[in-house]
Amino acid sequence: MYRSEDGGRTWERQLVPQSDHWSSARIRLHPIQADRIYLVTSRELYESRSAGRSWRPLHQKFGGLPWFNDVGVSPTNPGVLFAATIW
Repeated sequence: MYRSEDGGRTWERQLVPQSDHWSSARIRLHPIQADRIYLVTSRELYESRSAGRSWRPLHQKFGGLPWFNDVGVSPTNPGVLFAATIW
């Protein structure tokens, strides 16, 4: 993952979680807290509260290995997340 703070003229590589499941990835931004980012790989879900400089796994709370398609953050209640899976 890369981050640009100048409209895309330059890019800085960000630390991303080690994963064996990078067949797809999606990034979702928190609607209010700019430093909070959600990253979905095909089987893992991560949250960053440091604009991508560090990550914590959220997928372990699901038990088993769900296949994640996407994650969404409620625009009216940013404490509510939606994780789309095929299960």
